Amino acid sequence: MSLQTLIEFLSTPAPPGVADPPALPPTLDNLPTDIYVKGALAYIDAYPFERTFIVFDPQQKTSSKTLTPNPAWQERSRAVLKACVSAERTRLAPLSSDAPYHASEHQLNFVREYIINRRWSLEEAASEMRGIIAFVRSKTRTPSAAASTIDTSVVEQVRARDGDKCRLTGVELQKEGADGEDQIAREAAVATALHVVHGLPFKIGKPSFTLLEALTGIDFSPWVTDCVENAFYTLPTIHDLFAAFKMYFECVQTAGGEQIIIRGRPGADASPVRPLNQILNDKDQKCSIILDQALHPPHDTSIADIDPKFFILHRYVGDIHWMSGGPEPVPDEDEDEDDDEDVKVLSESNMSTVMEMLRAPEVNWLPREREGFFAPRMELVHKDQVWLDPG
Repeated sequence: MSLQTLIEFLSTPAPPGVADPPALPPTLDNLPTDIYVKGALAYIDAYPFERTFIVFDPQQKTSSKTLTPNPAWQERSRAVLKACVSAERTRLAPLSSDAPYHASEHQLNFVREYIINRRWSLEEAASEMRGIIAFVRSKTRTPSAAASTIDTSVVEQVRARDGDKCRLTGVELQKEGADGEDQIAREAAVATALHVVHGLPFKIGKPSFTLLEALTGIDFSPWVTDCVENAFYTLPTIHDLFAAFKMYFECVQTAGGEQIIIRGRPGADASPVRPLNQILNDKDQKCSIILDQALHPPHDTSIADIDPKFFILHRYVGDIHWMSGGPEPVPDEDEDEDDDEDVKVLSESNMSTVMEMLRAPEVNWLPREREGFFAPRMELVHKDQVWLDPG
């Protein structure tokens, strides 16, 4: 009975001119957590997501851009908020300075503060949660982050610590002028390119951490992300899989102490097995063999090694991403025109994302070769588009 009463109260429409919803009455103020969770999920399902609102910027928390939700935005936003409510929080316990970490208490806090207390403006709440997930994903998958947007000294320390080798596969960066015959079976360009990848975005700002704190209930004020503990060296393909949350790290206790284990997500859409089988490790084995195995040890133990805390949080954001449906093949109207997710030129760094787009039923693209100024390149062209060859 209390659940139905809660749902009815939450569904009371806003009176004209009233911006903030009223607080829960005393009769609904001390219910069990599962009642609040069920009520919030039911309310999210029924919420129309139709108000025009200001789009959230996860880096600045300010934006002048407004959006009137379309059906795709509405569906995705509903799924993201439900995932934020339901995601398993117990695995976040190692990140908390409070012992023990009460996962159900932080779930309740999120439901009450983010859903119930903001129930007349869930468009903004959804935009914020979608923004932080997209921010982590896009900044993790951006190759330039390994070379130009983070401190060069951090990059060099990661390379020195990992011995110019992929920490997951053992594949070594081939130095300029070295014999490339032993690289023939490996993926294209791996001999000359390995990527520095981070679990959380470098240069992450307080607005983004504020959202993560709301989502998890953890105080991130002492965290510093611009460090070697938040990075590792790997192949470009694995960089893409990790950034798409298809691969993650799990810290486990063994007889020999803590070990970082490489994991892959289950499910046809999320599984990294197929792309991993297209590349070989340092033993000339298909790289799917690395799943459920320990990370390669560091080459230089005098340099701080990977800190699992950054990657526990990365996995948690990935949980919400995949619970809410995984990749969004068609960019939302609220994304910037130059957003990384809207790349149309095929490259080594975005190949896996492009293949996801091509497999998606919502997208109707064909790759075609086009002559550029310096060399041919592949572009995505809509099947219904009239394609004229310049010149």
